[in-house]
Amino acid sequence: MPARLTDVYGPRRMILSAPVAGTVFPALVPVANLALPVALVWAFLWSALGWLLAPAQQFRTVAAVPDNVSAGLGLLSSAQYLGLLDGRAGRRRGTIAAKESSPVR
Repeated sequence: MPARLTDVYGPRRMILSAPVAGTVFPALVPVANLALPVALVWAFLWSALGWLLAPAQQFRTVAAVPDNVSAGLGLLSSAQYLGLLDGRAGRRRGTIAAKESSPVR
């Protein structure tokens, strides 16, 4: 579904709409709790939102390096893994710093 949206609307629009949708969907959790069918639709859309950026980023990468697509996609994948690793390490450092600076022991 996200790849088709990228084909129809273009990668720029998808990259700009993903953060907006990522802000709106958590606000709809109370609505999702009304009934099981509503929750299932919400969960399906939330999971699709998680994949919204990947095809758009891949499209832009392929457009940037059309001569060496495999290397470009490999670098994109590596950069995503490094970003994930850095985010987890940063969260861990923040948790340790919060524990060390806490007056409650």
